[in-house]
Amino acid sequence: MINFENGLVAVKDLKAHPLNEKLYPFKEHKKTIELLSKKLYDEYKATGIPNHTPLDVCPETGTVNSGHFRWYSSEEMKDEKGNPVKVTHLKAVPGRVFNPDYVEYDEMKFLEKFNKDGKRDEYEITTLVHNYNQQNKAFEKKYGREFNNKERNQFATDSRFDKTKFKNIIYLNSNHPSIYKQFIDGKITLPKAMRLSGKVKPTKRYNPDRHNFFDTLNKYPKIGLVMTTKGKKLINEFRNLGDGIIFDDDMGWETNQITQPLSNIWMSAAVYAFNSVKQPDLKCITPRKRQGYADIHFENLTKKFSDEFLSERIEVKVGAWQGSASSTVVYGGMGSVNVTPHEYIIGIHNDELKKHFLMITTLDKDDWKTDGQDSNATMSLSSWFRRYYDQKDKYRILLGDIFKGNKSVELQWG
Repeated sequence: MINFENGLVAVKDLKAHPLNEKLYPFKEHKKTIELLSKKLYDEYKATGIPNHTPLDVCPETGTVNSGHFRWYSSEEMKDEKGNPVKVTHLKAVPGRVFNPDYVEYDEMKFLEKFNKDGKRDEYEITTLVHNYNQQNKAFEKKYGREFNNKERNQFATDSRFDKTKFKNIIYLNSNHPSIYKQFIDGKITLPKAMRLSGKVKPTKRYNPDRHNFFDTLNKYPKIGLVMTTKGKKLINEFRNLGDGIIFDDDMGWETNQITQPLSNIWMSAAVYAFNSVKQPDLKCITPRKRQGYADIHFENLTKKFSDEFLSERIEVKVGAWQGSASSTVVYGGMGSVNVTPHEYIIGIHNDELKKHFLMITTLDKDDWKTDGQDSNATMSLSSWFRRYYDQKDKYRILLGDIFKGNKSVELQWG
């Protein structure tokens, strides 16, 4: 048993917790210990005991639960002449009994709670990352898997650290150690580090002299013809899938589930059409192998302009006719309420997919209305009509027509 006479314990009876060095490597905290030793020496001169805050010590084995740095720092103390100061006793209180058969992850969590009290640089980034990695390994040893996103975020929250920043820092530490070191050394900011890693693309600005796709359609009328012909052919094949099972009253799809496949069909038909004229500048691709790209991405056109500009692109949005132009909407998707002006292919279809309307039009962020959630941003056909119908340079009808009827906006199907 350890003697705690007068709230003091003999230094010779103390033992380091076997996990403390793993969580808080002495060599990585030399500056902290050096500064602490100077403060402890001032306390030692005044009271004869260096530590004002007691260590938490196992009463049976002398294993230190909390206070390793105070213990280590007291042994590093030097007097005014630089001579080592010998310390025989430290303030201590009896704490939890040490169990040598501990589960590593559980024991790490126990040690952690003692050190998130402001006494140590627990919230310094390198300490935080090191502790996270050690706990992650111990967690995997116990549960057979690493921390998931929720558990990583909880670690950050418990450590009073921003979850998004912490996620990015852990990504750099795990995947780009050289970039991580530049960030830790203060040579680059976190946003720049993420851009260098390729995880975050640099912010690009709107190109006021971007490509004019309406001029392209005038120059190559074949594009519109090929697009609509190919699209209708693919839609007919889609309609007949499984002998028309999509429209079966018992086994068919919900109407709103049909819109996404049609959007993909028009996207593929448009890429097929632009590539059919065999002009290098108009060569384009879908995002099939380029996740994050626009529906239709023009690589060569993009390269013609500076890297600082947004890519040359066309998005595709499709909606089902709901009986009136005001009720018929297309969904913009995430980020639509912040987009800069660029072209969209807008497709409208009836329930049986036998009638279609198609146009290409320029849209911007003001065209998308939202209930507060980006993903719910919509544009009605009537709102498009009010804003753009008289601006003939902002759209081109490819299939069917749209016009002002006696009482409302009407469609003529293609």
